[in-house]
Amino acid sequence: MLTGDWKVEAKMMMPGAPTLTAIGSGQSRWILGKRFVQLNTACKPAVGNLSSESLSLYGFDTRTKKYTLVGLDTLGTYYVTAEGDFDTASKTLTLLGEERPGQQL
Repeated sequence: MLTGDWKVEAKMMMPGAPTLTAIGSGQSRWILGKRFVQLNTACKPAVGNLSSESLSLYGFDTRTKKYTLVGLDTLGTYYVTAEGDFDTASKTLTLLGEERPGQQL
């Protein structure tokens, strides 16, 4: 289950640049009638200069049968979205999204 307290490790990888790593903690809880999970995190730099706070909303779209994510953080002034599947054998949630053309990180 996604609810509870978490240890967080975030990595940002961009072509031609060193990987930035941050570590921190997160807390998540059910919201909106247990339709979504809200995750709040705070991370401090471990390698490089990646420090951030974030708010993520996880859900499951019953129309498409896909897990969803909407995320906001202090690294920018935009939001990100992703969707994907849960593999029960490996207990892995894989979410993929695409950057919109012209969007700057």
